[in-house]
Amino acid sequence: MNLADERLKELDNPSLTGSERVLIRCRVAADLIHRGQYEAAREALGELWLGVGQRPPERNLPPAVAAEVLLQCGTLTGWLGSARNVSGAQEQAKDMLSEAARTFRSQGMPAKVSETQYELAACYWRLGQYDEARVVLQEALKPLADSDTELKAKILIRRTNVEVWDNRCHDALNILKESEPVFVSANDALKGGLILQMSITRRAGL
Repeated sequence: MNLADERLKELDNPSLTGSERVLIRCRVAADLIHRGQYEAAREALGELWLGVGQRPPERNLPPAVAAEVLLQCGTLTGWLGSARNVSGAQEQAKDMLSEAARTFRSQGMPAKVSETQYELAACYWRLGQYDEARVVLQEALKPLADSDTELKAKILIRRTNVEVWDNRCHDALNILKESEPVFVSANDALKGGLILQMSITRRAGL
């Protein structure tokens, strides 16, 4: 049994509320998406996932929980839609993510807004809309506190991806160099991501 299966075993607990069950599925799916295991993420979402571009079913959930479902379904739609070359998937993903961001904002959850914007920017990036991706990522950074190290680091790396794809490798390197203090307190995986991104950016600029 892998880690995702172990975490999903928590669903067997009869004392869990409906919202708690949904959040477990979302958290497992989010971790799998981050690892690039999109099919496993789809399975982890269970009945919350109706397919690429499909809005998740209404379940009378609290707003923040419903927004979390939209965040994960929108994110997965973006990645699977890109992998499968599904027409219109990025626009559908953007719609779900934009709605999730609005809900998180209305609930006073700025870090979740930033997380959602991080995923929204990926949709713009896949569509080649680099200016829009830059704006969204810059906005995502603004409300984050010093303690939001992991999310800050992920956003900064994605910003450099946008610059590299837009043939602005010098700008990407500048962002990475300016970002080094953020990674000082980051975990080893993120530090490794910074080193890898530095290497990719330098090669792309040759």
